[in-house]
Amino acid sequence: MVKSKGQGKRKRELYCVCEKPAGGRFMICCDQCDNWFHGDCVGIMESQKHLLKKVQWHCHLCKLDVQKQLGNCMARNLKLEEENWQLLNTQLKYHQERSEFLEKMLKSMQDCFEIFKKTDNRQVHNHSQSALESTHKIQNDLEGSLEQRTINITENSVNNCSSMVASEDISSTFPKGNVSDNVEELSIQPTALGTITPDESGFSLSCPLPVKSNGMYKHKRGRLSLKFKNKPISSSPKCVDIDDDFKPKSGKKLTNHMIFYFHSERVIKVCTSDDVEEYVKKLISLKMSGPKKSWGELKVAVGELRQQLSGLYAMVPSNITFRSLPNGRTRIYFLPNHMNGSEVPLLYTDVSPSDSASRRLQLNQLLECNFPSTTSAGKQPSREELLMWERKRQSPSWGITSYELHPGTGKLIFPAASNLFQCLDTGFSNGKLFPTEVRINLLGAKLNPQICPSNSDLVAFINNQDIYVAHTRLTFAHKNTGSIVDDPLSAGIPSYVIQEEFCRYQGFWWQPTTNDNVYRIAYEEVDESEVKIYGFPTYLHNNGDIEEFRFPRAGTPNAKSTLKLLEFKVSNTCQITEIKELEMITPLSILFPWMEYLVRVGWTPESDFIWVQLLDRKQQHLELVLVSVQYFVEVSSPAVSPTSFTLSPQSPPYLSNSNSPPVNHLNFIKKKPLVHTLCSQESDLWINVNNLLYFFPKTKPDEVKFICVSEDTGFRHLYLYTVPLLGVANGIEDLESTTGQVLTSGSQIAITSGDWEVLGQQLWVDSENDLVFFLGLRENPLEKHLYVVSLQQPGEIRLLTQTGYSYNVDFSEDCKLVVMSYSNIQKLPVCEVLRVSVLDNTVGGVQLTPVGYLMEPRMPEGEFYCPELYTHQINAGTNLYAMVFKPHNFQPGRKYPTILHIYGGPEVQVVSNTFKGMRQLRLHMLAAQGYCVVAIDSRGSRHRGLAFEGHLRCKMGTVELADQVEVLQWLADTLEFIDMKRVGIMGWSYGGYLSLMALAHYPHIFKVSVAGAPVTNWSLYDTGYTERYMDLPEHNQQGYKKGSVLTYVNQFPDEENRLLIIHGLIDENVHFLHTSQLINLLVKAGKPYHLQVYPNERHSLRHMDASKHYETVLLSFLQNNL
Repeated sequence: MVKSKGQGKRKRELYCVCEKPAGGRFMICCDQCDNWFHGDCVGIMESQKHLLKKVQWHCHLCKLDVQKQLGNCMARNLKLEEENWQLLNTQLKYHQERSEFLEKMLKSMQDCFEIFKKTDNRQVHNHSQSALESTHKIQNDLEGSLEQRTINITENSVNNCSSMVASEDISSTFPKGNVSDNVEELSIQPTALGTITPDESGFSLSCPLPVKSNGMYKHKRGRLSLKFKNKPISSSPKCVDIDDDFKPKSGKKLTNHMIFYFHSERVIKVCTSDDVEEYVKKLISLKMSGPKKSWGELKVAVGELRQQLSGLYAMVPSNITFRSLPNGRTRIYFLPNHMNGSEVPLLYTDVSPSDSASRRLQLNQLLECNFPSTTSAGKQPSREELLMWERKRQSPSWGITSYELHPGTGKLIFPAASNLFQCLDTGFSNGKLFPTEVRINLLGAKLNPQICPSNSDLVAFINNQDIYVAHTRLTFAHKNTGSIVDDPLSAGIPSYVIQEEFCRYQGFWWQPTTNDNVYRIAYEEVDESEVKIYGFPTYLHNNGDIEEFRFPRAGTPNAKSTLKLLEFKVSNTCQITEIKELEMITPLSILFPWMEYLVRVGWTPESDFIWVQLLDRKQQHLELVLVSVQYFVEVSSPAVSPTSFTLSPQSPPYLSNSNSPPVNHLNFIKKKPLVHTLCSQESDLWINVNNLLYFFPKTKPDEVKFICVSEDTGFRHLYLYTVPLLGVANGIEDLESTTGQVLTSGSQIAITSGDWEVLGQQLWVDSENDLVFFLGLRENPLEKHLYVVSLQQPGEIRLLTQTGYSYNVDFSEDCKLVVMSYSNIQKLPVCEVLRVSVLDNTVGGVQLTPVGYLMEPRMPEGEFYCPELYTHQINAGTNLYAMVFKPHNFQPGRKYPTILHIYGGPEVQVVSNTFKGMRQLRLHMLAAQGYCVVAIDSRGSRHRGLAFEGHLRCKMGTVELADQVEVLQWLADTLEFIDMKRVGIMGWSYGGYLSLMALAHYPHIFKVSVAGAPVTNWSLYDTGYTERYMDLPEHNQQGYKKGSVLTYVNQFPDEENRLLIIHGLIDENVHFLHTSQLINLLVKAGKPYHLQVYPNERHSLRHMDASKHYETVLLSFLQNNL
């Protein structure tokens, strides 16, 4: 009890049982900071019932004087010889040895009992003698070791104690009233191991007991023999429960070995060895981590941790574009990444041809801060904007999230606050620009603005699911009826699946060049009439409205895509005139009846062809196809209509460079423009769609040359294709004058090769020097590096970056400048501008010369604890990578509660040698709270080749966890600080799904599970993702059943406080129906669970208040249950 004495220092007093006169020295532990130090005996208090001496002490670490009366509890009154006190200079060392002894003791007793179980009573003594002798040897060794220190600990003597001694603050957390009137005055003491003697009726235990002498308990060798029959513990007359958390289940028999807890001469608790081990570890955890925090304290801690960890934030440039200025300089524009809700400015820096290396380039803000967009900061984003941010995994921000630059004129346009803003950067002034709003009398958000490459005055965008240029509406697909049922068409915006699962967010494409004042836009029209509609309650405006979405679940119809073309002219008065909507003579869906997805679209450099990538429903066949502009005809034109020609039933409905039909198989009424298949890919697993495609400008009118990728070898690599277009003149083929095959096969040359992967985001081609720059993983699957290869010498690849780091790069169009961002797991990102020079046309002639930093090297603010990387070869022979965050209060020799942070699914790599900073905020937060955090990339994750990814083909949910558990166990054995008795698992989305599966399949490994937005039934998820990895439901019924969490509901544990589910109620990706179906079955099965919902959140927690609340919930749940 703390007593305040006036305004001075607060004093505390500690009573001891020292038998020496005043002036003795004692070892004391401070309640506040756990610092060990000496106390001085200063006198005798005659008022006490027993002879007690008063000890005043002062902790020099936390500067706190204290006083406290313990009565007969002597848990911390340690008399220590002066010359030996340094042997216990830390509390850690003291607890460590007691814990280690307990583990040895338990193992020895378990060995003893295993013999008891396997033999009858007549053979017990013969078979168990060696185990008992081993047990006694451990006890004697410990006694001898500790006696050397001449430590005499009253009540809690280590000489005769086999386990953790509860301190006053721990004892005070136990329920009061069922052991003593004042629990704070008691300490729980396990007895030393005695002799276990089995007989026909049960077991007898002989063990030493403390003996009361002169008001003090001393451990003399008194002995007590107890005999129990095989009765339920609850009926034992000598059993007194002190902690309901560790009370054995009613009905458990005393048929295995027991540990008996004593206080004075009474049995306080009887429990099995497993219970004891958990109990002792809990006591150790409480002692080392301090008392549990209240909700309010955890909420404050979350805020403080976010503030402390803000030093992990790194302003890495993104959306980088280059523009050549008239004076020879190059202006580099970029957006800094941002934290949730923060303002995002548009920045730039200028690089001169004569610039030498400098420490830091000057960064300038391009726009004024107070332009009209900022006054709309309080305006709620539209639903269309929110959903687009969800698809792009962007957080809501105040400012600019994207922009479009016209390099020739310097015109910039960007969306903000549901409007479009524009400005003109001449490049001659360093002053800030004041953007103006593009005055368009339209309601709703203006999405995906694009500037016409050949006329910067023309800006196309999407409004209400149709295409506009300035004020002019060009398409009329959407009828704006207000009913999603009656309005299934849209133009210029991809379907949900294309955005979410194939990462294509654009649905229209300007023609690069134009002739005769004719402008063209290729676009996708989407028909979702066969896609089922689902409704979700929305709580954004507290009006209880229902949001309706079209969502194709696995095995159900997808949206249908049609490729179309817009043509229009611009009059002398800047009016858009002669608008035409054109369709293909024969739609892609008829030319390629197997086509399910239109995954990529673009133009060739000469603007005469549109290229498309088509993918089948099972995602195992992909073709790259050229479509001539002249293959499009006006919808209402009778001259060249789809009915003006016929195809004979025997012929394939398309022309190709392979297996093309003879000309006499086609019966055309007139000349027909060609559709060319340039190349195709097949896979027994799936095709990984990517952005690696580059068309060279034509050097011959009848030949196409391009770079594309293939995974035919099992790894993604670059190939150079040359394909002839025979019989083509201006995109028209005269079939009547052609004989034999229409097209012939082209050549394919491997540019890269090996058991490593070329990354699929972008490549850069220096056409002047025939060089190709790309990112890949040749050196290490954990590090992205920049490489160069020459088209003149394919296969000779040169590394351009330093190992030990991971890189992201952006090149200027002419490949003369490169912006390079790099980091590793220990160092914050650095962003540097370098000049690229080529001394000859070989890879050896490429030189990178530093120009300056956009972001200089720096250390994280405050104390930073970086994770460590590990590699382990699993039993299957594959190397897996893991990342471990040590607790911030890490001390060697201790074991810590551990969280396995899991994703485990395809398309994601969690472990890499990169600085992820705020993206791993919650992992750092858990480590700061004393948890060890582990992340593992099991088979099925990305960047390791098709065979590695294909491990989960048709088996999702049934194979990933075995890898995770094997690596986790190896880490525990290797590192020795992971407490395998206190392991939790947590994850989001696919990680939430595996967190549920883990608790159902590995409840003996994972004590608790936290599942965020989990999939529970793959038949409820979308087509594009689910069918890629699991096939269609009708082809893999068993796989869908085995991969469903709902199948294993009865395997979830019956214990409370082991499962926490988190879900946003308006999640349009993993619908809340997944969670509600699981909860319904958990209720029917009588299984306990905790559920935390966020009414205004979708698949990710985008709002700061929800994020902080979740983090508080997480810390509270783990603190109380792990």
